[in-house]
Amino acid sequence: MDFKSIQALRAIAAIMVLLMHARIAVWWAKDLWDIPFISAHGMTGVSLFFCISGFIIAHVAEKGDFEPTRFLVKRLWRIAPIYWIVTTLAVLFWYTSNFWQADVDRLGWLGIVKGYLIFPQLGFPLVNPGWSLEHEVIFYILAAFLFPIVRLVGLFVALVILWVVGRCYGGWDYHIFGYPQLYFAAGIAAYWARNVSPGKLAPITVFSFLAVLLVLYKYWTIESYAFVLLMALACSSLIAMLVSLESRGLLFHPWLVNIGDASYSIYIIHWVLLPWIGKMAYHLGGSLELWRWLAFFICLAVGLLSRKYVELPLMRVKFMKSWNSRVKVESVLSKE
Repeated sequence: MDFKSIQALRAIAAIMVLLMHARIAVWWAKDLWDIPFISAHGMTGVSLFFCISGFIIAHVAEKGDFEPTRFLVKRLWRIAPIYWIVTTLAVLFWYTSNFWQADVDRLGWLGIVKGYLIFPQLGFPLVNPGWSLEHEVIFYILAAFLFPIVRLVGLFVALVILWVVGRCYGGWDYHIFGYPQLYFAAGIAAYWARNVSPGKLAPITVFSFLAVLLVLYKYWTIESYAFVLLMALACSSLIAMLVSLESRGLLFHPWLVNIGDASYSIYIIHWVLLPWIGKMAYHLGGSLELWRWLAFFICLAVGLLSRKYVELPLMRVKFMKSWNSRVKVESVLSKE
């Protein structure tokens, strides 16, 4: 099944992050409009991204032809090339214009190399959104090693245990015990609940998101771990509800699905576009509010173009096709 509901949710998550970050283009502005919820809490879109990853990996793993090496190569090839391109642009922009000088000073060349490798770092990589990719790669590695042995239930339990351990361990853990592990587990739970009646899922979704809002706007105070649990429940039930509704005939507008398809490009590329748009805004003048929205739509458009002319061609490269064909043949032969 082609989950258009998942792509619609990816679009929403990407738009949330992009809208919140768009003000970076006009960082010196004092009187920008406040976008309800987004301006202050747009980064919750990343939590939704993590849960969606858990759902998708569960779907991929349960297809019946899961092969760890092939899985890792495909997942890494899905995220790495665009990230390498954008990181290279960031280095070039720094070299020619001193953008991100503070980040380069903080990271040093070793940190920049680690960024290229998507290697877990204590601080943000040069392309800041890459921090979430570091967590994704850890999740992919765990899935590749654990799923063949303990299946999806075991992977879910392992992710929850890692998160619980992280509550007690305060040292640098290379993201192994990070809170996103619970979001990945919540995505797996959403996959299991995808056929549950929307009528049963809707109350959970509504009340959990209302509780999230109460916490974010400080009407209710809870511990950070409890908020992560609450957010995981909200995202998981939302994903399951929309997938269940889709299976019952709910349609999603093509433009939303298209943005969801391009969400990865949008999420990564906007970081190197915003400073240049800000530079134009500074020199050309005019309404900074207008420049913020112009930055948003430019990043959206470039992300869509990247999807069409960079992402999709990379996904069709010959070595990936030959790899897939070879693995399928080996899989058939191993069963004979």
